[in-house]
Amino acid sequence: MREVVERIEGWLRRLERRGEYEPAWGDREDVYAVALAGVLHQRTRRELAEPVLRELLRRYPEPRDLLSAPERELRSLLSRIGLVERRLRTVVGLARLLAECPRPSRRKLLEVPGVGPYTADLVAAVVYEERVLPVDANVRRVVERSTGRPVEKVRGEWVKSARSPRDLALGTIELGRRHCRSEPRCDECPVRPVCAARSDEEPRPS
Repeated sequence: MREVVERIEGWLRRLERRGEYEPAWGDREDVYAVALAGVLHQRTRRELAEPVLRELLRRYPEPRDLLSAPERELRSLLSRIGLVERRLRTVVGLARLLAECPRPSRRKLLEVPGVGPYTADLVAAVVYEERVLPVDANVRRVVERSTGRPVEKVRGEWVKSARSPRDLALGTIELGRRHCRSEPRCDECPVRPVCAARSDEEPRPS
């Protein structure tokens, strides 16, 4: 498993150095931006959610800015990705929490209606560099295919092997989006040589 983790982290760092990957929130990795990303990407494709996230951060760069925003403006932006009432309640609740407590604990984040374990763990891994793994459908596929075991059984060992919890979390998410899809694109996958799900007919490293 350690080799899988090392390959994912190294792959993400290479993508970033070559300018081939940027997180949805751009070059700011604070709780506000990362938590908003987690909330807006729920049940929404990245290519739809990301422009809304970037526009929210541009218009309302800090939580207090969002709290003072006209509700009609927020509704208009959120209407691009649906679930308007639910997301409106969540982003406002999140902004209210962060205006009072810029670095909230995981427990505090989960008290905001609509903020679930994925978003809380995304913040913990990316912003706080805690050894946790945000699990969505993409992450589940990568972990379970590459290890041959349920994610619940191996997530502790997975993050323990990480050099950077941030790189591992984002790398696993991105690998699931680019290569380890429901119909996998294995040819250029950086994990292929050590993946448990590859064909047994392929030669394995000695």
